[in-house]
Amino acid sequence: MSCLHDRHATPGVSIGQGRPPRALATPSPGALECELRPGPRREACPPIRRSHEPHQEHPEPPNDRHLRHQDSWSRPSVTYPPAGVTALRLGDAELRDLLDESAGQLLERHLDRSKEWFPHELVPWELGRRCSGGETPPPAGDPLPAGVLSALFVNLLTEDNLPHYFAALADTFRSASALGEWSRRWAAEEQRHATVLRDWICVTRHLDLVRLERARMKQLSSGFDPGVRAHGLVDGVVYLALQELATRISHWNTGRLLDPCGAAVMKRVAADENRHYLFYRDLVSVALEIDSSATVEALDRQLTRFEMPGTLIEDFSRHARAIADAGIYDLRIHHDQVVSPLVIGHWRLPELDGLDAPAERARDHLLSHLERLRRVVARMPPSSDLGGPGPAGQGPADHSG
Repeated sequence: MSCLHDRHATPGVSIGQGRPPRALATPSPGALECELRPGPRREACPPIRRSHEPHQEHPEPPNDRHLRHQDSWSRPSVTYPPAGVTALRLGDAELRDLLDESAGQLLERHLDRSKEWFPHELVPWELGRRCSGGETPPPAGDPLPAGVLSALFVNLLTEDNLPHYFAALADTFRSASALGEWSRRWAAEEQRHATVLRDWICVTRHLDLVRLERARMKQLSSGFDPGVRAHGLVDGVVYLALQELATRISHWNTGRLLDPCGAAVMKRVAADENRHYLFYRDLVSVALEIDSSATVEALDRQLTRFEMPGTLIEDFSRHARAIADAGIYDLRIHHDQVVSPLVIGHWRLPELDGLDAPAERARDHLLSHLERLRRVVARMPPSSDLGGPGPAGQGPADHSG
């Protein structure tokens, strides 16, 4: 995934603390700007029949809906507060139930727009070589720049840490709910990303495979501290919207610095991350309708103390600087392609009304933070031009074929 860091900052300092970072990545034009389209639920398709016949050809389904196990959740009725009226503060349990209605619709949209794909079809297996004796043979093809190697290393280890992220979601979402079903689907797709990235890295040998495996063992064994992200349900959803967009950008920009095969892998993963981002982005929009004050306070907490989940990876600070220097993801990209388009352009923070006094103070605090961030970015040199995407809400096209 991606990372945020200043070239000269103290390791572990995130945005909103100490020096603003320069480092972490952006996708292609013309992608999935989707509208929430409520409608009647469709019945889940029957399970796939699996055949053991060798070399059987499988017809491509129109989308991934056939992979759903069942519709085991029901939707609660939802009542939103009138526009312009300050709503009563809701507890996490109440808010979760209200969000579940829209989560079901967003899940339906996600499944309709997803296409089945297979990691093994993107991996150039013919480049593989047997490894033994604790050594990695030379890479297939020319060596990659340091920033690209750091992006691959950090992004894969972050994807590998999925069990900890899923455990946090499972503790927050009820299993028999649309949010619970979404979290399982999200985890299955994220695991597929780790699979294809690791397989491609193993056959191309662009990273030291022994060091990579040792880092994976250390990362998963060390656990995961969610920090401020665990403040509440809305905080988690806000953070995931920001993080998924940053990750989409990082994967896309990394792919632009790889050979065609590597680029196809990163584009495929970025397309998935784009749909994850759209789910969380639009769920935050619903939260702003239901409890705008609590959501604005969550926006303030998450944006002023934002950091990617890979910050505990060994030598993270060095990797973050290399990623920034390569133009994959830096502070300018973070401001111009993540924070400003989302907070000002999509969620329209300055225009929200009906906020209570603590939320008004949180909005003022966040807007001041964004203005400081804008001034810092204005003094920075331009990021490397990797031909990245347009504004947030657009993203890489679906490259599933």
